[in-house]
Amino acid sequence: MTTSYDIWLILLSLLALGSAILVAFRAGISSRQAHIDIGHIGYKDALTKLPNRHAFQYQLEAAAKRCTRAGNTIALAYIDLDHFKPINDNFGHHVGDIILISVARRLQAAVRGCDSVARLGGDEFVVLFEEIKSKEDITPIVERIISSFREPFLIDRHQIEMSCSIGIALYPYDGDIEKLMINADAAMYKAKEDGRNQFKFFDSEIESETDSLLEMQYDLLAAIENNQFSLAFQPKIDSKTRLLVGAEALIRWNHPTKGIIPPREFIPVAEHFGFINQINGWVIEEACRAICRAKIQGIDLSLSVNLSRQQFRNTFLVEDTVKWLNQYGVPTQNLTFEIKETAAIKNEAQFRLLLAKFKAANIKIALDDFGLHPFTLTYLQNLEVDELKLDRIFISKIDQDKASKALIDAVIRLAHALSLNVVAEGVETEAQRDLLTELGCNHLQGYLFSEPVSEDQLFMQFKQLEIHFEATGPSVVSDYQEA
Repeated sequence: MTTSYDIWLILLSLLALGSAILVAFRAGISSRQAHIDIGHIGYKDALTKLPNRHAFQYQLEAAAKRCTRAGNTIALAYIDLDHFKPINDNFGHHVGDIILISVARRLQAAVRGCDSVARLGGDEFVVLFEEIKSKEDITPIVERIISSFREPFLIDRHQIEMSCSIGIALYPYDGDIEKLMINADAAMYKAKEDGRNQFKFFDSEIESETDSLLEMQYDLLAAIENNQFSLAFQPKIDSKTRLLVGAEALIRWNHPTKGIIPPREFIPVAEHFGFINQINGWVIEEACRAICRAKIQGIDLSLSVNLSRQQFRNTFLVEDTVKWLNQYGVPTQNLTFEIKETAAIKNEAQFRLLLAKFKAANIKIALDDFGLHPFTLTYLQNLEVDELKLDRIFISKIDQDKASKALIDAVIRLAHALSLNVVAEGVETEAQRDLLTELGCNHLQGYLFSEPVSEDQLFMQFKQLEIHFEATGPSVVSDYQEA
């Protein structure tokens, strides 16, 4: 006979069983929901409707687990569009957006049904290849992706040529999933270095370069934190009086174990890892300090500072510069920014915006390495820069080649017609100096006068040249350099 106690036990058991079923049911819903959330708007790229970076990370982790269980291989292709930025600058961002949407469609059409395409942001895409045994399995697919860009993009009556560079890394051979993206990215950069419009598999050579790159990244962070940088100064000379009129400030990295590292070796790495704003900011502020210290010693010092192409994107560059000028009491005419002509041409829209801001702040701009590219009078006139700096390639031939002399003569005349100052760099012989002076070049710079020197040496040269000029007339800086 069933007692009331037994009935209560049965009811409690049923209640516990129901709760367990409800929890399991809810857990199942949550699990399925977590899976389908990848299609949620938070996991989609708003423009192309492809999975975004977060969704791709989820897909990559899941694919790696399946790969481990099945003993297969997966591959990650990192895709970057070649020369995409000028399209936004020349045709507008709406055209760039349409191209990105079209690229997404072409990528999806080129890959297999079992492959996943995602957009990481900007003009960067990735493809995840599953169900492969070796790199040979995906080579035809990647070639098909490259070929899909051969047909021009027709947008708003514009026929736009486009290509892409692709880097590929395989799991598990090229590292865990944390390193897979880094290695595919490194292979992509190698493809760009080798000419673009191609693909590269990650290999031991790229791995060695990547390790060196990462080592320099860590060293650069330490350099920024421990103030391992210094400035050297290469004097600029008035062609007629031969007096010092200023100098170019050149950054040096004083590595604790490797010694002095020149900027050509570490600036590209700083740009790659996003340190360039900090480094360039240090250079500008240190230049302002040097001008201030010169003023205390009775020297009216004018300095020029090189700007990296990535500084075009620094929205606070002008404001920060004005802040440092005011902080150290430096007149705006004592500071000039040198921007390479190649960077100005490739980033013309951004350069014009930056130029307008500097003009408003009354800060001078020099076009560096001028003459390496074809130019027109209208182009030069519309830029409204303050100074042209002739590339050393032309200077080296001026006393040997009549064509080089005629070209420099024409450029100097044109620059003076536009009220621009002209500086010749790389002057190494008396013959070059005499011809440039004859042609009316305003300022000269090169090893004939001085190699880059320390701040103390620069100040000494200013003082000694001024004293000697007052007593005996023109002389050259090299006469007063320390042995």
